[in-house]
Amino acid sequence: MWNDSNPRWNKGNFELTEQDVDWKRFLMNRPYRPFDPHRYREWQLYRDYTNGTFALLGTHFFDVVHWFLQTGYPASAVASGGKYVWMDHREHEDTATALLEYPEGFQCQYTSMLGNSTGSGCRIYGTNGTFSDATWTISGSGGGKDAIKEAIKLTPEPGESHVRNWLEAVRARTQPAAPVEAGHKHAVANILAYQALIRGRKMRYVPETRSIVEA
Repeated sequence: MWNDSNPRWNKGNFELTEQDVDWKRFLMNRPYRPFDPHRYREWQLYRDYTNGTFALLGTHFFDVVHWFLQTGYPASAVASGGKYVWMDHREHEDTATALLEYPEGFQCQYTSMLGNSTGSGCRIYGTNGTFSDATWTISGSGGGKDAIKEAIKLTPEPGESHVRNWLEAVRARTQPAAPVEAGHKHAVANILAYQALIRGRKMRYVPETRSIVEA
């Protein structure tokens, strides 16, 4: 879950004109549109350029789920959302929730709310307890008969520059901390969730053909 009530997408400087930028290069292979300073400065709000909060924010958490649980690709997703808070020129939903199912036998729920900043973080609920990244603690909270008796406090590893790690891997001809497969996996998760949202249908990922179809 990643919530934020601040308009981080508002970059200002809407006095730009087409002569100030390379508009055609910005559009690349997207459909041509007359110059719009809002599209140029607030591209996060438009479907031509992003998959909304599932891509801009959710991929960070999808990646954590895959990393923590050592899982494969998501099997299916359903999603719902709408524009409830920011009644501006955006095309994307300001509030959205996706539920992804994994073949290993669990579900991942992701929510973004752009009207309230409380509650961002990651929790993993298991039959023996719960992990929370707010306290980096595994506790028996919510567990069954085999619930953890004493809480386990984890020590997070120091942060590392992603760019430095990648450059060092290139120089040493080694795998970076996050290989390309990890990026592809969380890209599939966000595209799957987004397709479920805009189509209003349950969507399924077919790994053999690398395709997303209606379930």
